[in-house]
Amino acid sequence: MAPMARWTTPMIVFSLAGTVTMAGCSSDPKEQPTPTPSVTLDASSAHASPTSPRQAAEQAALTAYRNMLKAYTDAGRTSDPQHPDLARYAAENALQVLVVGLESAKKDGLVTEGDMVASPEVADLQPPEMPTQASIRDCLDTTNSHLVKASPGGSPFTDTPGGRRRVTATVKVLDGQWKVTTFYPYEVGTC
Repeated sequence: MAPMARWTTPMIVFSLAGTVTMAGCSSDPKEQPTPTPSVTLDASSAHASPTSPRQAAEQAALTAYRNMLKAYTDAGRTSDPQHPDLARYAAENALQVLVVGLESAKKDGLVTEGDMVASPEVADLQPPEMPTQASIRDCLDTTNSHLVKASPGGSPFTDTPGGRRRVTATVKVLDGQWKVTTFYPYEVGTC
């Protein structure tokens, strides 16, 4: 999602939080992240039991990422920046982006309808032998997610069309739990 005065893509919180929190996260203006909408995950996200520390770390990192997106989606349905699962799966910059976006949506009387479809994969694990940090890349599809006014019937809110967008994230072990610590959604059409 590109820097805009306001994120008005089919994404609730990120569309509003991106400019506030994520501006300056990249030195290249074309690389500026854009916030992201609510998320629905496909049921195929379950994995077989890991057989090595690397496989276990990969599975745990992907699970944390998916759970963060699910928590964000659930919170976006009512624009609840205090949703208990947000801090369970996100920390640091990622949590700040989610909370600021939800606060902005709530202030504007907006909620999210529809779902995003995530397809994350692990790009890197560090350290190699016993990983405690993962780099995630995703091509998040926000086509069916959009903002509406929170009033009964949810009248449409004019936002830009959703679509497939590149997302990069960092997931780390913090206090024994995998949490997303950075989350950068880019413009529609970047993947």
